[in-house]
Amino acid sequence: MAEQTTIRSNAFSIHYGIVVEEELEKIIKKIENDKVLSAEYNSRWMAIKFIEKDENVIEKLSRFDLSEEIMRVVESATQRLEKRYSDGIDTLFADKRYGWINGLVKEVVDTSEVSRISISDKIDQIVTNRVLGIPIFLALMWVVFKITTDVAGPFLDWVDSMISGPLTN
Repeated sequence: MAEQTTIRSNAFSIHYGIVVEEELEKIIKKIENDKVLSAEYNSRWMAIKFIEKDENVIEKLSRFDLSEEIMRVVESATQRLEKRYSDGIDTLFADKRYGWINGLVKEVVDTSEVSRISISDKIDQIVTNRVLGIPIFLALMWVVFKITTDVAGPFLDWVDSMISGPLTN
């Protein structure tokens, strides 16, 4: 069980800014005083969900008989943050999360030209070219015509010899 607690405390977390982090720390300290509650869930996660006023999480945590002290600290922290951030706390958390995701994507996704242009794209660029497109099309049609007539020629000669030869006799 001690290993799980260590894993939880070393878990990944997004930094939401100095002001928000200070408020989160106040809530986290109060949550960690409740050993039953902090043993069940990650304290930082609960503090964030309390500030976000996540109804589903708060409903699930209501079985723990949340102390008035925790709820008072949450309420005062929420009020201070709402005064400071006019866009709303939900927007602040979402912006920080999407910002982190955007940074991660830029670090790990390769968007170089080499990886984005396939062989089919290169062929399309040549074949659909404004100047070369029609001459290439006409040349390909001539090749198809020549293959069709040259391959079909011997068969047509054989059919003609059969019809004009043994069948007409």
